[in-house]
Amino acid sequence: MSRKYRKFGKAVADFLETVDQPFATADVVSATANTLPPDTEDPEELVDDLLCDHGERIFERWIDDRLEYVPRRLYFKGARFRIALTPYERQNRILVPGHRFIPFCNPTVEPFEAQLNYHGELLSTRSVTCRVEDMLIYHSLLPPAATAGLLLARQQLDSLDPDALAPAAQVEMDVFDLSALFERDIISDSDTLLCTVTSWENGCYDIVNSPLLEREFDFASVRRWSDTLEQLLIGGFDELGPTTTVSEQLAQALFAGPSFLLTEPGMHFGGFLSWSQEVNLRGDSMRSFLWFRDEEPPELFELFDEDAFNDDGDGDGELESLMEFLGLSVNEDEYEAFIRDELFSGGNNLDNVVERILTGRSVDFPEEHRQAFIALSAELWDDVSADYDRELDAVAGPLRQRVLEIFTDQIKWIRRLDQINVDIVDLPQESFVAFSQVASITNMLLTKLNDPDDEELAPAQILEIENTMEMTRLMMQEMKKRIETHIRESRQDKWMLLED
Repeated sequence: MSRKYRKFGKAVADFLETVDQPFATADVVSATANTLPPDTEDPEELVDDLLCDHGERIFERWIDDRLEYVPRRLYFKGARFRIALTPYERQNRILVPGHRFIPFCNPTVEPFEAQLNYHGELLSTRSVTCRVEDMLIYHSLLPPAATAGLLLARQQLDSLDPDALAPAAQVEMDVFDLSALFERDIISDSDTLLCTVTSWENGCYDIVNSPLLEREFDFASVRRWSDTLEQLLIGGFDELGPTTTVSEQLAQALFAGPSFLLTEPGMHFGGFLSWSQEVNLRGDSMRSFLWFRDEEPPELFELFDEDAFNDDGDGDGELESLMEFLGLSVNEDEYEAFIRDELFSGGNNLDNVVERILTGRSVDFPEEHRQAFIALSAELWDDVSADYDRELDAVAGPLRQRVLEIFTDQIKWIRRLDQINVDIVDLPQESFVAFSQVASITNMLLTKLNDPDDEELAPAQILEIENTMEMTRLMMQEMKKRIETHIRESRQDKWMLLED
């Protein structure tokens, strides 16, 4: 996002965190007008673009010819869903959170941070040790890399390599203590926990035991629920397939469907997938998604626009458009991060920044392009340096430096592949996905660290940033290893060049 719209972008984000009713683009413009730059030509178009970056918080629907947004916190409030306990959980009187709360939970809330209310009592959590193979069933709707990320955040792993998730390895995980529930209710193997969403935003749920007999007397409703969900998922495969997550597929299906999907859940999602003859769980070590049971999903390269692979910004700025044209794989937020790092490090030279931006890139631009690039770079330098305060950057500065190390490593690697003519379609799908994820995460971190407010640099947020950086570094490490192996085995000539 261009610097002049950053304050406005934060105002839009704040609006989304508090709005409690469906809204239109004009409502956002009205609520945030005092932060909108006066020379903005089309505020509503700008808002629509910004809302695309917050898709995990809102749904979209058309009312006649007007686009309306629905906050997910509002839509899912009061929604009900089921959780089936496994024999291991019943034996130990626990609930392993894992993927159990998707899609009824704000994605920023970790599974073990959810709050479960049982007859007015908040259930406590405790730590248990188990084998990886026993843990994975509770995370099967999440990609293995996401599961590894959860363990990494708890310092259970030092690598995102799938081999690190060895079946017999021992790991610790936080679970909910269900002792109070077992002491009060007689729970059979076929019963489920019926959960009611009290807060999507914070991951809060009321839970009760739901005996099987309650559902056996209304088999027609169970079948109606399952058939309807199945058809809605299939209907969304063209738009929501291999490029998205299981959680988002379920969320969009529930939003598109009738209200009884949320009020009369027929079975838990795992049971639904076992029952369905049409829908199955697919994926690899980096992603998981739902697809036709008897049909292979399309290759990722058939679904992505190759030209958009390195486009992580909104592309609205003149400098950003020029950098994209020149193939620099850098957007304005990332360029600003390099400028701030130069100033934080005690330097005061735009040439040093330009040199870092061009690292690994042969400079053979036409003179007119070079002059335009330098002129626009100088404008950004003046804009950033004019209000830069090193003391205020004392916390964000070191964090930004570490993110830039990851980002620079990524860019050098991409440009090295380009130099030896390794096309993106030559990469294994998992590596393609990893490249996209690393680019997205580093851009998100740099944008946040360019101009953070006090709340974004609170101790908990700093820890979250550090965990994200470590996960991203390991993703980059494993991605490079896999690509090197792929090139070594399939393209010996290019492997030799890569070693040079």
